[in-house]
Amino acid sequence: MTPEQDAVLRDIQAQLSSALHGIDQLTAESTALRGQIDELRKEIGDLETTAAELADRLRQLRGGCLPWPLSLLEEPAALVASRLTALLSDLPGLPGPQQLATAEDESISHDKADA
Repeated sequence: MTPEQDAVLRDIQAQLSSALHGIDQLTAESTALRGQIDELRKEIGDLETTAAELADRLRQLRGGCLPWPLSLLEEPAALVASRLTALLSDLPGLPGPQQLATAEDESISHDKADA
C-alpha cells in the first residue's frame, strides 16, 4: 500500500469513527424522544377520556337527565303521568290538569295573603 493510500484510508477511518459517534448520540436522543412521545400519547388519551366524560355530563345537565339510579325510573314515570293525565281528562266532573294547577296557584296566593 502506498503512503497516499494509507493516508486516504486513515482519513476515511477518522470520518467513519466521528460519524459512528454521531450515530450513537442520535440513537440515544431518538430513544429519549420516543419515551416522551409515549408519555404524551398517554396524556392525550387521558385528556380525551376526561373530555368525553365532561361532554357526557354536560349533555346530561342540558337535557335535564337524572343521575343513574333515578334515570331508570324516568321513562316509566313519564308514561304513568301521561296515562294518569289521559284518565283524568276522560272522567267528567273531575278537574283537569289545568284546573288543578290554577286551583293550586290560587291556594298558594291565599296562603301568602293570610300570612
